[in-house]
Amino acid sequence: MEVGELSLSVLEAGVHAGFDLGSKLSAISALTGKATPSRDTTIQNASTNARLAPESTKLDFINVTVPSLGVLTGAGTVSPEGNLSFKMTANLSGSAGGVGGQVAAIGRGRSNGGIPFAIDGTTADPKFVPDVKGIASAAAGADQRKAQPEAAVHNKRAGRAA
Repeated sequence: MEVGELSLSVLEAGVHAGFDLGSKLSAISALTGKATPSRDTTIQNASTNARLAPESTKLDFINVTVPSLGVLTGAGTVSPEGNLSFKMTANLSGSAGGVGGQVAAIGRGRSNGGIPFAIDGTTADPKFVPDVKGIASAAAGADQRKAQPEAAVHNKRAGRAA
């Protein structure tokens, strides 16, 4: 196998019949309170940069728009045996309430505004798993960003430099 790089872009909408991305992402889409009750997945557009090599296929700058869910971005690898290792972010569309709304707000506090997740497993049986550590880090970062202006106001009132 020769090593090569390519850029892929699908600009036309299409339906991936029999692949229910909504159910694969159910733990993540549940964070917004939005269900996706379709057995098929409509993809509005998709793009990625790929590097094909004997040791793995590496995909960077993945950007997929699924109207029923939102925009999925990220990067990862596929081993020659079909093992998946992807770090992704879901910028979910739709309104969210309750705990889901709070988690979505935490996601918006992240620099890229989404909810992190991983894709593991194999090409035959991919597993979409919320990145709890990433969500917790985003929450801690949001709390820290909120505390910084409050500390500056407190310091100013106390006569200390910010």
